[in-house]
Amino acid sequence: MLMLLFYAGDNLYAIDSAHVVEVIPMVLPRKIDHVPNYVAGIFNYRGSLVPIIDLCRLLHGTDCRPRFSTRVIMVHYTANDGKDRQLGLMA
Repeated sequence: MLMLLFYAGDNLYAIDSAHVVEVIPMVLPRKIDHVPNYVAGIFNYRGSLVPIIDLCRLLHGTDCRPRFSTRVIMVHYTANDGKDRQLGLMA
């Protein structure tokens, strides 16, 4: 199994690369209302609006630091309705 390693805050994590679509530079997401605070917003990814989850906020309660090394890991998953969806993970 091939894993993608990344940091969220000072901690090292891994994700199965079979779920990774692409790793892209940090984008400025558009804020949306009435969502949990770990949802950084949405952005246009190849013609589709995709939510971005701030992993530092979700795991540690603090926002990801805006650095040149901050990236968005684009992953795909199967939703409850059986459709393939995409999600951005800020790390």
